[in-house]
Amino acid sequence: MTTITQSITVYRVSNNCQTCYQVIAESLSEEEIAGLKEMFKAMDTDNSGAITFDELKAGLKKYGSTLKESEIRDLMDAVSDFFPATCIN
Repeated sequence: MTTITQSITVYRVSNNCQTCYQVIAESLSEEEIAGLKEMFKAMDTDNSGAITFDELKAGLKKYGSTLKESEIRDLMDAVSDFFPATCIN
């Protein structure tokens, strides 16, 4: 996850969403993409199609993450610049 976060942050600075999507897509295998989709579904506990901060925080903890609350907020901020509000809230 750190590599994806770093990639998003780098391209956030350049504000080039299409390039960001391409970097993420090219760096993940189909298995990894499928795993991320399943993780998203598991974290989206209200089945809204969006992940709230609280859902992300609880989901990451469930998957063994030790990120601090401030780091989770930074992650959401970085990702929210590239994905529509319907994906991450």
